[in-house]
Amino acid sequence: MNLQTRKLKMIEIIVEMDEKAIQKFESYFNKILDDSISIQEYDKELEDAVGEMERGEYLEHKSAIKKNQDWR
Repeated sequence: MNLQTRKLKMIEIIVEMDEKAIQKFESYFNKILDDSISIQEYDKELEDAVGEMERGEYLEHKSAIKKNQDWR
């Protein structure tokens, strides 16, 4: 399915949504758009992450897997 066809299919689905579904969709769509960050923010997040790693503030792979399994 090409991009144009996919877009049209999405529009058809949106047209059929009720008020409650539209509100959820808008909220989710706005969150996606708001998640973008600037290059400066990205660089700061990277610097912060490197600092945490240098201070030993991280989980080793096995610990992260175990923590993930505990959440389920």
